[in-house]
Amino acid sequence: MNLPQLAQYSEGLGKMLGNGIELKRALYVAGECMVAGENRRFADQVSQALLTGEDLPTQAFSGVLPPFYLTVLECGLLTGRVPQALTAAAHYIRQVLPVRHTWRRCWRYALVAYLVCITITLAFGGRPSFVALSLLAGLFVLPRWIGTLAYGRDALLAKMPFVGTWIRQVALLEFFSCLEVCYDSTLPVPQMFRASINAVGNRFLRRDLLEAQAAVERGDSFADALAAVSFIPEGMIADVNANEICGKLELSFAGFARELRKLIEAKIEALKLLAAAFVISYGILVPLMIVLPVFLDFDKDLLLLYLAVVMGDLWVISTFNAAGGYMRKATAVNCWWEGLHTETKR
Repeated sequence: MNLPQLAQYSEGLGKMLGNGIELKRALYVAGECMVAGENRRFADQVSQALLTGEDLPTQAFSGVLPPFYLTVLECGLLTGRVPQALTAAAHYIRQVLPVRHTWRRCWRYALVAYLVCITITLAFGGRPSFVALSLLAGLFVLPRWIGTLAYGRDALLAKMPFVGTWIRQVALLEFFSCLEVCYDSTLPVPQMFRASINAVGNRFLRRDLLEAQAAVERGDSFADALAAVSFIPEGMIADVNANEICGKLELSFAGFARELRKLIEAKIEALKLLAAAFVISYGILVPLMIVLPVFLDFDKDLLLLYLAVVMGDLWVISTFNAAGGYMRKATAVNCWWEGLHTETKR
């Protein structure tokens, strides 16, 4: 789907509904920005669901939209808080989906590049190594059909330094943004937790959050339920506990979602720079290192050394710029995030 169009549609529709514009007119105006294809079909079916009160056809779009978007929209339909749900979905599209989309394209380019390398080396009598191909297949291709591998991949990514922290923060953003929409509505608390957990895309972290759902179903408080989740910082639990006593839990959920959006936005540019270096290295430079020595009448070792230096410089410059940009943007928000880990564990 065209993600910028989808974000514009969600945000525009949410604003119009929030300001009291008639539903039919708001749907018509927002749908004007959607071109033919998946976007138009999605807008038409959302319009039908809102106008007739039918269920959102989640199965029809489960392959092209993330769990969070569909889940938060369903929660908006169930609770009557559609404007808030659409606004949260638009924020998510603009901040999280582009990075995920970029990384997926990186893996595709890397896989295609390595297949090209294998084809070329086979054509010229070489012996290709299948180790990198196996790793790429294990991370990108096979998890599409094998659930165990998909869970293992998500667990590996969630435990990695920097990237793992970002994935945990994205999971918390998905969870608390959905709770912000669901809370203080007609939904029972267990159903509220179940819907919010379904919004988390990472399977490993989603399974960890099920501990909170089980605690809620036993009748525990919000704070005690969240304390059962290993990757939720103690500071968040303390804030939830205080606002729960005051009857202002929505302040916690809204505050967490707002600060997590800032933190994730600070990391987006860094991830984009690293993703660009990855694509250029394995989509362009590595195939050139194989093809050029065959067709150019030039010293092979010197050419390979030159391309290796270019690749090294590319990674050094990208890493330096990514780290510098991240530190400039994320200093204040990082203090907030790290401060959440200093509380005494409940």
